[in-house]
Amino acid sequence: MAHRLPKPFDAENWEAAKMVSLQDIARSQDWQVLSPETDSVAHQLRNRFTYLIKSSKPGASLTIHFTGNVLGVYDVVWPNCGQYTVSVDDQPDTDYPRFDSFATYYRSSFFFVPIDKAGKHTVTLRVSPKQLDKAAILKTRNKTIDNPAAYQENACYASQLLVVGDLVN
Repeated sequence: MAHRLPKPFDAENWEAAKMVSLQDIARSQDWQVLSPETDSVAHQLRNRFTYLIKSSKPGASLTIHFTGNVLGVYDVVWPNCGQYTVSVDDQPDTDYPRFDSFATYYRSSFFFVPIDKAGKHTVTLRVSPKQLDKAAILKTRNKTIDNPAAYQENACYASQLLVVGDLVN
């Protein structure tokens, strides 16, 4: 005998959520595809990312067109990371630091882009030219920068999107 499913607890549940590779997402030329065979970050995180891109060029961009209500970015946090400047539709830009007080080693991470309501959206992620004060951020955990060269770069990495909805062309 078949059982009827009850109404969802939350009408905006994530039933339609999916992970989407950035492989086919529009991006500026300033992104490089990292291979586990030739790149130490891609090698170290190869069990998490089958596809990984990186840019440290300010203004390098990824543009996502989708219909839905949630967009997340699965990426890397590490000493050489900077921050994204993210624009959603016609809203003011928001910065998303990809460096935190624990960023003394490579790790996979994620962040969600706030979407006001379900619908068609354009989200652009750009490598920010703004430099983070990494020494001050680490100091909040009584950590110091032992190898300044490892913290110099202002890179952004990305692998996949979490989309509640669908990508559109």
